[in-house]
Amino acid sequence: MKAEIKKSHDTLLNMAFVKVNSTFSGGYNLSIKNMSSRYYHAKECYFIAIAIKVLLQDTDWLRYAGLWLTTLDNDFDDRLWIDEENNLFLNRRYEYDLSTEALRRSLQQQCTIAKHLQLNYDARSDDYHDTKHGTEHYIDEPRIFR
Repeated sequence: MKAEIKKSHDTLLNMAFVKVNSTFSGGYNLSIKNMSSRYYHAKECYFIAIAIKVLLQDTDWLRYAGLWLTTLDNDFDDRLWIDEENNLFLNRRYEYDLSTEALRRSLQQQCTIAKHLQLNYDARSDDYHDTKHGTEHYIDEPRIFR
């Protein structure tokens, strides 16, 4: 298993769009396609979490985002996660034996989803306080890399 873990670390860290910013016990602080991210390893798998800059007080948006993630037609285990410092992340579970190409595609898809969530939040927050017009804000499905 240790060889499989090292291979997956090397595969991830050798991707052109992944940069290690710092290390911590159990993982790395990364930049993936210029997005703040974290890598955590566990015994059977590892997790990559991409930061989404939101105000956690916007519970309506958080509820919509969580529900929207459940509607995506994919085989990934995506979750919204709030860390100990109240930062929101799109977290995905990865198997150690994933091929380089499958990892690249999955990371691209995860980045697309995270960017979409960020853009949706930014657009919503721009007119979030304009309640006179009664506009409802829905999350539209992004173009997903498969």
